[in-house]
Amino acid sequence: MLIKPTIEQINSYREFAYNLSQDLSKSSFPTYVDGIKTKEDFMRIIDRALDSNDTDILFYQEDDEILGWIQYYWIDEDKYIGIEIFNIERNSKNAIDEFITYINDKFDDYQLCFGFPKENIDVISHLKELGYIKSEVSDVFTLDMNKYEIKEEDKNIIEVNKNNYSDFKILHDKHQDMYWNSDRLYPALLGQTKNKWHMYIYYEDNKPIGNIYFTYAGNMMEVFGIDIEENNDIIKALLIKALNKTKEDGIEYMTIFTEKDESKIAKEIGLNYICEYILYINKDF
Repeated sequence: MLIKPTIEQINSYREFAYNLSQDLSKSSFPTYVDGIKTKEDFMRIIDRALDSNDTDILFYQEDDEILGWIQYYWIDEDKYIGIEIFNIERNSKNAIDEFITYINDKFDDYQLCFGFPKENIDVISHLKELGYIKSEVSDVFTLDMNKYEIKEEDKNIIEVNKNNYSDFKILHDKHQDMYWNSDRLYPALLGQTKNKWHMYIYYEDNKPIGNIYFTYAGNMMEVFGIDIEENNDIIKALLIKALNKTKEDGIEYMTIFTEKDESKIAKEIGLNYICEYILYINKDF
């Protein structure tokens, strides 16, 4: 069953939860085996949850034994629920069932998103059995920016601003099935979001062909997406632009979720493969 832990229980089981995070077969995303996020980072998000009005912690328990730690957050205006920690030692299918029931009772018609490494076979197979939608399958790469040397940039790449955002929007509106759609990214462009965003467009004969958009959170950059029909040269040029900017800004690490040709280019550039990420959702946006 699920229980609301006391502060004493939370402090007693922090190490237990962190140890589970080091096993891809028993943990969720965000992963803590990427060589970037530390044990201190893991403890920090627990502390943040304790001071938050939109994050909660639950324990999964069987026969008075604590088997798992679940930490989730919600965004009421978007009717969205995301997972920060879903680390279960065993019987994870039962934990999933109880958590879904708990969420459905507490939140009316919210989108529930589960991101797990491919290695967490029990959870992934069970979400499929439950009829959840496989929304994304991506390869996860990271890079220590201290090991990156700035490369020559393609002069066809221009930074996005208010004047050319319509060009960015043309490309990005083809991918509206994501949280960071064009409407949400525009305030990010204006600096109105918590973390700083950067966006660039690749032009060919004054026509927008592709774009890239990424954000900084602390000492890490994350590429959220590249909007382009398959063109390896342009994808590579956009990635190099993003990496150069990240290096210039003194950010220490980067991460990106890729697929198909993007994955090949990530390996070619020298990024480090971590694992495969699989996202299941209960309904589309």
